[in-house]
Amino acid sequence: MEDAVSEFIVGTCRMFRKFNTNAFESMHSIHYNGSSYYFIVILCGSCAEFFIHPIQPCLGDFDILHVKHSLLAFTNEKPVLPYDLRHTAHAIDCLLMEPYLAYPGFIRLRHLGLMSYNWESKAFEFIQSDVQRILKATDIEGDGISTNNGKWIKVGPAARTCFSDKISITFDCVVSIWCPQWPNEAKQWPNRRRKYGWPTTAIIQEVVQNGCHVVNAKHPSCRNNEYQCRLSFSIAEVILLQSWTKVQQIVYHMLRFFAKRELIKSDCPKKRGSMHLPSENIDAMVL
Repeated sequence: MEDAVSEFIVGTCRMFRKFNTNAFESMHSIHYNGSSYYFIVILCGSCAEFFIHPIQPCLGDFDILHVKHSLLAFTNEKPVLPYDLRHTAHAIDCLLMEPYLAYPGFIRLRHLGLMSYNWESKAFEFIQSDVQRILKATDIEGDGISTNNGKWIKVGPAARTCFSDKISITFDCVVSIWCPQWPNEAKQWPNRRRKYGWPTTAIIQEVVQNGCHVVNAKHPSCRNNEYQCRLSFSIAEVILLQSWTKVQQIVYHMLRFFAKRELIKSDCPKKRGSMHLPSENIDAMVL
């Protein structure tokens, strides 16, 4: 019976194409919200990490990263743009990530200046380097998703909306800033000792090359710190989970389904103080 059930489950799960997790390609998919705000949309979370289609879906919502265009964060004061982003026509606001030593994974952003490509010298140069200033975490949101029109509500670092037709679908959007460099806070992760050969060297390289994102989220002990932000490894999460085999994906999906239906009761609701970007288990794995 166990073999028959397992064969049925594996046989009825269709395989989808994996979601594109290339952050450099995403930088060329620019959207315009009708004002002066340009952004890049990256699908992440549970709706992106599965490339199987089970009979009974287990997706509570859609998680979306709204990546601010023309804003990049770096790990040092001398920004080096990746080759994929060079020769871009627009100027880039460069930010420096400064760590909170007492709170791993949390940083603050310092504005370095505006950098533009010099076509004569064929190099990026600072065209405006004002007095360095620390950005408030709310500056990340900028001209992003408005929560004042009643369509979106604020839930931690995310803005949430719900569309209802035949079924109700919830969208959680988080405005973020991309760091194309692998952060110092996680510098030991690529070389961590691994017993079972996962993730592979190629997957580790793909994770590192995609860097991370910065979102407006606080440590529970620093709720009122207006300068604190959090590193998000949402892209790393999707890359890692999509590297699993079909059977591994099915087992993980079944565990999630069981947890939502049985373990998370109405008298013990799942905490939604912060958006599921990325899930805490993956955060711990990466950091």
